[in-house]
Amino acid sequence: MNPLKLQILLEGVNKITAPLKAASGQSRITAQDLLATKKRIKELETQSGQINGYRTLGRQIGATRAQLSQAQRDAQQMAQQFAKVEQPTKAMTRAMEQAKQKVRDLSQQEREMVARHGSMKRAMKETGINTKQLGQHQRQLKTDLAAGNTQLDQQRAKLGQVAAQQKRLSEIKASYDKTMSIRGAIAGYGAAGMATGAAGLYKINSMASVSLDFDAQMSKVQALTRLQKGSDELAMLRRQARDLGASTSFTAMDAAGGQGFLAMAGFTPKAIKDAMPGILDMAKAGGMEIARSADIASNILSGFQLPASEMGRVGDTLVAAFTRSNTSLEMLGETMKYAAPVASGLGIDLETAAAMAGKLGDAGIQGSMAGTGIAGILTRLAKPKEATKALDKLGIKTKAMSQLRVAWGAPAPHANML
Repeated sequence: MNPLKLQILLEGVNKITAPLKAASGQSRITAQDLLATKKRIKELETQSGQINGYRTLGRQIGATRAQLSQAQRDAQQMAQQFAKVEQPTKAMTRAMEQAKQKVRDLSQQEREMVARHGSMKRAMKETGINTKQLGQHQRQLKTDLAAGNTQLDQQRAKLGQVAAQQKRLSEIKASYDKTMSIRGAIAGYGAAGMATGAAGLYKINSMASVSLDFDAQMSKVQALTRLQKGSDELAMLRRQARDLGASTSFTAMDAAGGQGFLAMAGFTPKAIKDAMPGILDMAKAGGMEIARSADIASNILSGFQLPASEMGRVGDTLVAAFTRSNTSLEMLGETMKYAAPVASGLGIDLETAAAMAGKLGDAGIQGSMAGTGIAGILTRLAKPKEATKALDKLGIKTKAMSQLRVAWGAPAPHANML
């Protein structure tokens, strides 16, 4: 076979096989994630049902006890009247017996309900539900269920995308296999046959656009990181993007896009490699694309003047904030855009600022509104002639004010800690 033709055929094999393997790995991981999310939602629904059942039974016990108390009073009054009569009639005797039976029935019913209530309490305790904090548990379950259903919808959409990609790549491979099966005949047609074979292979190569798009994305990463084309560091980033695409619910293109945003933020190749797993975890928890998650995290990192090695801390803090409050990763990114520079300048750490954003989110103040609010609060508290004197006059000293005093060089008064 002509060496040039053989080279073209081998390139076709590489361009088709790699995307197929990656798509297969993505489908498997996404399906596993989907099952895990469904299981989690079922567990949350079970816990919610336990709480509702426990509360309903508690109300029923209260109503039964009220009926029992009334039945006991009625039976007692009837017994007193019965005792005053020397020769009770059959009707009176029958009524007295019915009153006693009603007391016995209600007493038995109350005991059974109390026993069942106790069993439900023990069952909830085993799942970590404190019956003294049912309201708090119900609010958290509502938030968790909403987040779980959102994640489930996103995973279903992702699984559909991967399935479509697999179908498309399978069609590509089938076309390629057909071309390979007739390569002997093509070789016999001389120059005309070679031209026809080359046209078929060109079609296959153009269909395998996934690999070409990935190459283009990695070229962008190369330009942003200013690396040589054949450098070990670029090969490391390329290999990481492919590995993440094959072993996570994201594609290699997604991973390369995230690397590009980190490169734009000034990350070194090693820092990009170290930060990417945390970025993927954050993107998965927030239900966002990797590139957008990397953009948000790198902006916050810069806003708080933190080194690239702190990316894991940024990711953990943001995930903890938006999974425990009425906010999202997108909202936190918008909030920190305004709050981070002011908070950092006044010595307020990332965790404190994220907690403030979370509490404002619970109150319905989110996104840029929360960011400008936090910035305004910190700025006003930091004015020595206003906030400091007012709090000193009231004899109040807070941890936040202590940090602000240090930042502004104001002396700390002797006062009670709140």
